[in-house]
This record gives sequence, C-alpha cells and structure tokens, in this order.
Amino acid sequence: MLRARGYDIPESVTVIPFDEFRSRLAARDHLDLYAESDAKAATYVKFFPMGTKKLHQSSIEKEVNAVKSKLTKPEGVHIVFVCEEAPQSNLQNLLRSQRFRDVEVLTYDQLQLNPTEHTLVPHHEIVPTEEEAGILQRYNCSRGNIAQEFPKLLASDPIARWFGMRPGRLCKITRISEVTGRSTYFRLVK
Repeated sequence: MLRARGYDIPESVTVIPFDEFRSRLAARDHLDLYAESDAKAATYVKFFPMGTKKLHQSSIEKEVNAVKSKLTKPEGVHIVFVCEEAPQSNLQNLLRSQRFRDVEVLTYDQLQLNPTEHTLVPHHEIVPTEEEAGILQRYNCSRGNIAQEFPKLLASDPIARWFGMRPGRLCKITRISEVTGRSTYFRLVK
C-alpha cells in the first residue's frame, strides 16, 4: 500500500513471510514503519497487536502524541494505525475533523487484498496539485465550482483508501477497453 502511495519501502520489510509477521505481531514485537516519498511526504504506520480492544478517542489522541514525540519532524507526517477491528462511528467522525486530518485507521483485513491488482479495476492515480489547474482549464471548470462539475469518488471507496486520497483532490482513472481504447476519466474525492 505504501509503495502505491509513492513511498520508498526497504525490501527487507516487504518480504517478511505472513506467518512470521503474525507471530511478531502476537508477540508485540516492534513492527512500526516510517517511510518517506520523493515528494517530501512522510508516513508513520503503527501496528496494534492482534487482540487489542477497539480504539477510542482517548487512545487515538495518546497514540498520535506518542508517535509525534518519536519523530524529529512531526509536522505534516501522515499517521496510519492498523488494528484488528474497524473504528466505531464516533471515532470515524473524529478522524474526519481538521485536528486528525492526517490520521487514518485501517484494519488488517483491508490490507490483505490489494484492490489495484484486480483485473476489473482500472488504473487510478492522484492528480498532482500542479496539474490540477491545467485539467480544470481543459474542462472549462474553476476551483470554486469543481464540486458541481466533476463526478465524485467517495473517500471511503476501497481504492481511495488504498491510495490515501483526501477530499478535494482529483483522481485520474485510465480505462483500457477493446471497444473504446484508452479512456481517461477524472473524479473528485468527496
């Protein structure tokens, strides 16, 4: 998932056999991961051991503070918590707030399947902010009315979650068909 988001991941981390990963997770062995991308973005992934109770607001705040205290430059770091169970609705609402906009909670089940490898899923990518102005101009659209002009892609969509797409960003979808050939579509993440 982090490679799909453009992060440099060491090969030693990605070749851990699943059984070893599970045993290290059960033993509460250190599995946390810090990754940086070429675009000067950084992500910290924290794995919660199997059997950990559901996350609550206080535990999220405590873990965010603990992660930020470990980092030398905590500003702008995207934090991904991976746990066994999906967060409850009140925690999901909290994660949508401005204060936690750089925090994401995923489950182990969501990470077991890579949705981009499915044969029926077209190629998705986040449009860089530098290219957005050109796309808006090409479709005679302004940033002010982009929400009315572009079709939507929900931020809760599996592909949007896989790539870490945030509301307000443009997603480029490239479909290849025998009938129409190569087609490019754009969706606004909502």
